[in-house]
Amino acid sequence: MEWFTLQVIWFILVGVVIAGYGILGGYDMGVGSLYLANRSEKERFLMLRSIGPYWDANQVWLVTAGGGLFAAFPFVFATVFSGFYLAMILVLFGLIIRTVSIEFRHQLNSPTWIKVWDACFGIGSILPSILLGVAVGNILRGIPLDAQTNYAGSFFGLLSPYALLMGVLSLALFTWHGSNYLIAASDAPLKDTARDWGKKCWVAVLALMVVLTAWTFVESPHLVANFNNLPVLYLLPVIAFAGILSYPLLAAKMPCFGPLLSSVVAILGMVGTAGASLFPRLVPDLTNAGQYNPAFFGDFTSAHLMSSLTIMNASNSQFTLTVMFIVAAVGVPTVLLYTIYVYSKMGRGPALEEPSAAPAAKAKGAGKPKKS
Repeated sequence: MEWFTLQVIWFILVGVVIAGYGILGGYDMGVGSLYLANRSEKERFLMLRSIGPYWDANQVWLVTAGGGLFAAFPFVFATVFSGFYLAMILVLFGLIIRTVSIEFRHQLNSPTWIKVWDACFGIGSILPSILLGVAVGNILRGIPLDAQTNYAGSFFGLLSPYALLMGVLSLALFTWHGSNYLIAASDAPLKDTARDWGKKCWVAVLALMVVLTAWTFVESPHLVANFNNLPVLYLLPVIAFAGILSYPLLAAKMPCFGPLLSSVVAILGMVGTAGASLFPRLVPDLTNAGQYNPAFFGDFTSAHLMSSLTIMNASNSQFTLTVMFIVAAVGVPTVLLYTIYVYSKMGRGPALEEPSAAPAAKAKGAGKPKKS
């Protein structure tokens, strides 16, 4: 297989895995982000139980995305992870305390203990949701690169208004997706609560999408060049907006799974739109991003690409891409089949014990002599 063909395939594969994480990891992040908004202990337990069998498997897609990026495009991995180092540490911190909170929350039957881990679960879900969106906003907008394609900015340089608003959109999207998942995976009264959340989050997602789309045309017109050269690509943002706008109709026609279908389609459209906006770039150079003006779709050798990291100048060797493609051809379907198996077998089965039956509560009365 030709080197360029492998580079294009790996660009698509990384995008597919990112979309997988957005759909699977996105809903459990969304459930966690909504967790602190619910004051009912019973409903909080049901929220945790709804993601209990799946949340750790969902995070595999994030690990796979990072591993795929490292294997296929190591220069991008080096530039992004070194430039976004502090932000990535915060993301890892959020993911760690989130994971620990799920495991530790029910170990002691103490109100203070439970409150601390509840806060960790909520914060550990909100923080990565925002920061991952900020990272995407920076990549789309472009980041300053030096002559060696290293990040030439600072941490605070990543906090541009455009990137921050993209982080807010990411949080709103995940919470909307999470509420839609709860509608499909839970019963009343949590289902009714999730419907109320879903309507509010949907309004936020729609408003933010409109604002960011208009802002993109004004601030980052280089992201529109590929669409103008190949108009069929406009189907991707149309799919994203169709997923969002279809929410009221799908919620009315299919009240259980319709809302979830709406957010899944929206996420797929958004990831596809981002990929089509960047291709063949992976990390645009902010200082020269405005010069990106290909004469036609497929104009990949022009001077306007020289300062950016692209699928050509940032990829691994042809041999490595070939070997990794064979591994991915086996690994990605395996992960997908495993995910389908887990969802089909676990269903809504209890992943956690009822609060009254927590281990600590059991232990509290263990070993006490019975009264005669």
